Amino acid sequence: MRRLTRLLLGCLALTGVGFILLLSLAFTPWPWRAYKALADAPSDFIGPPDYIVILGGGGIPSKSGLLRAYFGAEAARQSPDALVVIALPYEGALEHSSAGKVRDELVLRGIDPDRIMYESKGRNTREQAQETAGLIDDRPDEARLLIVTSPDHMKRAVLSFRKAGFKQLSGKLAFSEAIETDLRYRAEALGGQPLPLDVGQSMTIRYSFWNNLSYEIDVAREWAALAYYKLMGWI
Repeated sequence: MRRLTRLLLGCLALTGVGFILLLSLAFTPWPWRAYKALADAPSDFIGPPDYIVILGGGGIPSKSGLLRAYFGAEAARQSPDALVVIALPYEGALEHSSAGKVRDELVLRGIDPDRIMYESKGRNTREQAQETAGLIDDRPDEARLLIVTSPDHMKRAVLSFRKAGFKQLSGKLAFSEAIETDLRYRAEALGGQPLPLDVGQSMTIRYSFWNNLSYEIDVAREWAALAYYKLMGWI
């Protein structure tokens, strides 16, 4: 019984140390650097792509879904001869699915629906890569592919598509953008109570710290996914 108690106390202490470490790291640039390392997009060819593949994230509306649709439309406008592949699984009528809503977002931004193809079976990145290889008209090793996905997902996406036979890959990151206005303020000027630390003047406390905590979660999840894909032989 004492051994079990000591083991539990040791686990709690280790958990506490890890929690404090993660909180401390959130005040440093390291979470952002780890996140940015996952966003390394390749550039294996010069010129416009043959296909623009928008990898499905969340549904529509969602942060990942809308961001990927927005940047996918931007890429499609820049390469008007490229076909657009929406890689998002759905069943039933397209009009009532998330894939159909992504299409609507693209059309809303000026993309001709006749350019759009649908990869509707891929339930993860590995399967999306395989199904896309079977969907396109060209041989995978000859097709020039532009992948549109979230920054933390780009590394796994690229490795998965290369494993599926694609040799010429490029990437477009669906990064969210910060507003340009200086958001610092003085609390006293707004009628707030005076504090030892003026939080309104600290962008680190108000934004960077919380963003870094989110990056830590995203990076941990993606590292676990990369390890799993490696173990399965998918990358």
